[in-house]
Parts: sequence; C-alpha cells; structure tokens
Amino acid sequence: MLYKAKEPKFLWIVLLLLSLTYAFYQDTTLRIVFLILAVLIVMVLFSSYTLKIEEEWLIFSCYVLGIKLFQRKVQAESIKQILLIKNERQTIVLVQITNSIRLKLQRFKPITYIEEIQQFAERNALPLKEQSLLKQGK
Repeated sequence: MLYKAKEPKFLWIVLLLLSLTYAFYQDTTLRIVFLILAVLIVMVLFSSYTLKIEEEWLIFSCYVLGIKLFQRKVQAESIKQILLIKNERQTIVLVQITNSIRLKLQRFKPITYIEEIQQFAERNALPLKEQSLLKQGK
C-alpha cells in the first residue's frame, strides 16, 4: 500500500514571506541570495514523501514539484531492527539498517502504516521494539 506524508507547511510559508519582504529592501547581492532562498522554500512547500510497503521491501520516495528527487529501497534482509517510539502526539518509526543510516518514518497518512510495518516485521522475522515516551500519571 502507498502512504503519503503530511508535512506542516505553515512555518515554511512564513519563512517564504519573510525572505521575500527582506529581499525587497536589500541591495542587489542580498536580494539574489534571498530570492534563491525563496525558490528553495517553494521547492520544500511543493515536495511530498511516499512510503510503499511490499512483501520484502520498504520503498521511501521524495518528490519535488512532481519529479522524483530520490528513492530509497530497503530490503528486509538488510534491516537490523525496527523501533517504534510513541509519544503524546505521534508514533515515529525508526528502521535501523545494517551498514547504512537509519530511516525515520513519521507523519504518514493514514495512520495504519504503523500496523502494516508491524506486519512487515512479523512476516520477515525482524526484531521489533516499542518504546513509549508518554508521561506517567502520579
């Protein structure tokens, strides 16, 4: 199944507006720098992330303006462990890969991707650890 990430974009929009207004009042050299910053912020605003979970593969892709910027395919054999970190607002999934940087998965919709990752770990006999950062009541 294909999952898409929902990124909070409000702060990026504020940064874009601030950089454009600041660039308007600067000299030519700084104006170019701030316009380049504005273009980069627009690219972030129009970027999206997808996660596809298959039988033996996790496929993480990044798209900017509808063009695939990069894709990371992780085979189940190369995964050391999967760590689920639960806090008050969300659950973060860390996929630790042998001989590589870990893959951090969060903010994907629908939230059922966490259950599917747990099934993926069971299917491929991967170690799955759960860690809770929830505050304990007194």
